[in-house]
Amino acid sequence: MKSGPVSASSFALLFGLAAAAGGCSSGPPANPGDGVAKSQVITSAGGGTITVTPSDSMALAGTSIRIPAGALSSDTTITISPSPISVSHGAQGAAGPVVRFGPDGTKFLAAATVTLPFALAGGVSVNQLEVAGQEADGTALLFKHGQLTIDSAASTVAFQVTGFTDYGAVVDNGGAGSDGGSAGPDAGSGGGAPGSPCMNGTQCASQECCVGTHCCGSCGGPGAICK
Repeated sequence: MKSGPVSASSFALLFGLAAAAGGCSSGPPANPGDGVAKSQVITSAGGGTITVTPSDSMALAGTSIRIPAGALSSDTTITISPSPISVSHGAQGAAGPVVRFGPDGTKFLAAATVTLPFALAGGVSVNQLEVAGQEADGTALLFKHGQLTIDSAASTVAFQVTGFTDYGAVVDNGGAGSDGGSAGPDAGSGGGAPGSPCMNGTQCASQECCVGTHCCGSCGGPGAICK
């Protein structure tokens, strides 16, 4: 059967159907580096681990967070994203991506373990490796070399936290510890000077205790003056 010319109205209908069909096709996924690299619901009762793979984000591959059972007060969607800020201070140099963990303000009832990828420039020793962090209010945090578990073969560094903020591997190029911040309320262990923020006594120096939210030389109870 010979077909006749297609009317304008029929062409418009056919074009609309073709466009709709094209809209249903799946294009390439968005670059995970442009937003959240990975998100996952972690239950309070079971805990869990989230690991960023190269297919999630090449830049953040190797990043993970392990949350023990009971560490969350409720089931929570945990996110791992690239951070736009720098956490290096003073003589510190960046040694890996800065990673943002969310939701912001999350606090753990038991320490969680964060793992970050790192890359060292030629001539830089792994013994110079540290992890720096920065709170939303600008407070700088520092995890010294002795607080880290380093896997040189995997080029990852692990440390314990009791809350979320932005973290990144850095190298101490000399004197960075003097102005690189203190082990704050998100640090799993510390040695903070009097007045340093804390959540428990393990984050304060020897012979000090955590009073309220700060390390104190005298344990006079909440509101005591730190000496």
